[in-house]
Amino acid sequence: PTLTARIQSADETGAVLVPVRPGAKKGMPAKVGEPERYPYDRLGPAVVQVELSRGGTGAATGELKTEV
Repeated sequence: PTLTARIQSADETGAVLVPVRPGAKKGMPAKVGEPERYPYDRLGPAVVQVELSRGGTGAATGELKTEV
């Protein structure tokens, strides 16, 4: 399965990802899930997209699409 998520944090053993599902209809906000930790051996090849328009403090935010 494919996962679309925001990267919340990462270290040498894995990453904490926050799943994001598109809104049910066009124009509806995305549904954001609860953070979940994934060890790197559970993640496959990924496409990372940086969200420049998303505000936030601290580390940069990004989106990760990967096979789980």
